[in-house]
Amino acid sequence: MIGLVVFLVVVFLLAAGFAWLADQPDSRLVLELGGYVIEHDNLAVIAAILFGLVLLTIFTWIIISMIWKTPGRVGSFVKTRRREKGWQALAEGVIAVGAGDTAMAKKSAKNSSKYLPEEPVTRLLSAQAAQLEGKNEQARAEFEAMLSNPKTEVVGLRGLYIDAESAGESEAARHFVEKAVTARPGLSWSGAALLEIQAGEGDFEAALVTLQKNADAKLYDKKVAKRLRAVLLTAYAGQLEDNGDLQKAKEKAFEAHRLAPELVPAATTTARVASRLGDLRKGTKVIETTWKIEPHPELMDAYTHLRPGDSGRDRLKRVESLNALRANHPEGIMGLAQALMDLQEWQSARDVLSGLAGQGATERVCLMMSEIEEGQYGDRGRVREWLARAVRAPRDPAWTADGYVADRWAPVSPISGEIDAFEWRVPAAPLSEPKDMALDDVPSDRPELPVFDGGNATTGAALVVTDPENITYVRPEPAAPDPAETSAKTPPAPPKPAPDKEEVAAAVKSQVEALKPKPAPTETIEPVAEEAAKPPVKVEEASSSNGAAAPTEAPPRVESSKEGTESVTPSSALPKDAEMPEADPIDRRPIDDPGMKKEGEEPQKRFRLF
Repeated sequence: MIGLVVFLVVVFLLAAGFAWLADQPDSRLVLELGGYVIEHDNLAVIAAILFGLVLLTIFTWIIISMIWKTPGRVGSFVKTRRREKGWQALAEGVIAVGAGDTAMAKKSAKNSSKYLPEEPVTRLLSAQAAQLEGKNEQARAEFEAMLSNPKTEVVGLRGLYIDAESAGESEAARHFVEKAVTARPGLSWSGAALLEIQAGEGDFEAALVTLQKNADAKLYDKKVAKRLRAVLLTAYAGQLEDNGDLQKAKEKAFEAHRLAPELVPAATTTARVASRLGDLRKGTKVIETTWKIEPHPELMDAYTHLRPGDSGRDRLKRVESLNALRANHPEGIMGLAQALMDLQEWQSARDVLSGLAGQGATERVCLMMSEIEEGQYGDRGRVREWLARAVRAPRDPAWTADGYVADRWAPVSPISGEIDAFEWRVPAAPLSEPKDMALDDVPSDRPELPVFDGGNATTGAALVVTDPENITYVRPEPAAPDPAETSAKTPPAPPKPAPDKEEVAAAVKSQVEALKPKPAPTETIEPVAEEAAKPPVKVEEASSSNGAAAPTEAPPRVESSKEGTESVTPSSALPKDAEMPEADPIDRRPIDDPGMKKEGEEPQKRFRLF
């Protein structure tokens, strides 16, 4: 709207100017140029001529300028077109990496590097495409090349850190994280990673400094930062206690308890160190404070043995005073029962546990009841009953982190490396318990071979079959009787006649055929010419020293000999210590895994520390 108004104003002024010139009849313009004189009386015509000359000059200048700038504009157009293709390839590559399209990511990375050779982000796409393709060495080279550019230095350090962490090279991972923290302070991933590495290595003093820097950079809120500091202070206090610096350990542990009164390890560590320094009052107060928040068996144990040298009665009094702070809590009841059991007051302990030994008794309660039964009555049957019930009873809470159950609390999870991952809760039970197969639980589809003893089918004879078409039954010679026992025993019974040859052949043939693998429907089995040249098959009956057939309890096993024959042998005929050969283990290591470290060999390092 404003442009239209300005245009109309300009047109009006020009028209007014030409009208004024037209109203000047006595005016005359004289122009002398190179001996020529140009004279005209109409100023309007002269102004129009001058205006046309100006327009011609401007138009000529525009044409000349366009011709002059054409090469540059053509080059700029080509360059712009290449950049557009490069950014399009870069966008397609990022989408392909996110979708897991290896071929598309590789093609897009190549095109983006071609059209945008100076753009640092193309190296990131090339590294991600190489990782997606499984070429870790190529990806590592791309990340290392990013370190020379300040814009991509942190990106390269993060890629190298992730690669080193997955390869298990903790030294290289810590180096790259420290470089990233120095290059760009306040990054969430580098600050958290460095904190976990320092805590996992037991460098709690440095971890506390890193935690304070992360808190100052607003990487955690105040509540989380306070909890993490309490966990690290507790671990640091335990480390100082092991090193003998009790006074400093007491300061760190008490600070941890002040930050997180509900943290049981902080309370137990504070009470233990205070007891060793003779400050029983502070240790007692700390445990009582935490017990009111969350009763725990470790608190009960620490409170009971807070003062060394106490008698059993003194410990019982301390347990009763602590139990009174949270009456009728299961942990307090079990702690009181344990104190009574230490005094061998079995009936009192039984009465205390009676409320917990019902239908939902846990494993710990069942074990305590078995101990009471043995100590009070010595009833082995009742003891076994409670022990059997403990096997099926619900599990008690334990220190658990990422599915790992530990006997003691730890500041860092051994599985994920996360700080403050251990929780006091009931471990997750398996979805289904494995069912043990009884000795007589034999599948119905397992084939059984008939064995014979003197012509009647029994169990225990070993059959050796090389060809089911030609079978010969051979009875082994009975063992010679002892002359000293011949007079005292009755003469042996006459041998039984051999079984029918055709019946044995048919039975064994059917069972051997059942054991053989069935060919595919499309395959045809051609007879082998060597079958006719095979020797007659002998069926031998394995017998014991007294001539009786050895019993068998498992189906036979088919083996192949060097001559191409098959032998069917019951499992009972094998030696007792015979073991099946184990299959060669499958090497499931990654392609770039250097393998196990040999003795005396330095580990291979795949990262260069810049």
